[in-house]
Amino acid sequence: MATSFSRQRTAPYRPWSSNPLMRHGDRVIAWIMFTMLVIVLVAVPLCAWAGMGTYRMVTERAETAVPATATVVSVAATDPTSAESAASVVWRQGETQYTGMTQVSRATRTGTQVPVWTTPDGSRLTDHAGPFERVFCGVWVGLTAWIAAAAAALGIAVLLRRRITRQLADDWDREWQQAGIAPHGWASH
Repeated sequence: MATSFSRQRTAPYRPWSSNPLMRHGDRVIAWIMFTMLVIVLVAVPLCAWAGMGTYRMVTERAETAVPATATVVSVAATDPTSAESAASVVWRQGETQYTGMTQVSRATRTGTQVPVWTTPDGSRLTDHAGPFERVFCGVWVGLTAWIAAAAAALGIAVLLRRRITRQLADDWDREWQQAGIAPHGWASH
């Protein structure tokens, strides 16, 4: 009994249903919902691929980073409520001296040694992704892409379903109006 009940409940969502009472619009809606489901399922591996690509890109960039020790030259005056302030720093890589800006603790004084990350050519990286940030970036890109794809597919499916349902309701209204017309309607017999 449960099997036939579940078949009856899912019949409107199966476009290949043999139910003779399904109207053409019902089948179109079923195909739209089925297509939306397929798109959402196909988006899973594509979004996972995008997330893994992002993880790989962030990891490659992080692995090429070179740690360096920089000396604070000056600390900019900051808002007394902020925990960090901008500092001008210098560091050496090979025979070349580089300068740049970094965020340091507000209590940092001139001459203090701070760690910075640089590219192999010596220019400073503004951020260096640790293991957590790498995974987070990959998961964030994959999940956001999947949510966007699912939302787009669902939004289009809902809009099409509403439009078709409205058309079916208008058809029913028109047929009931014709049924009531005396010489031509079936209700007049």
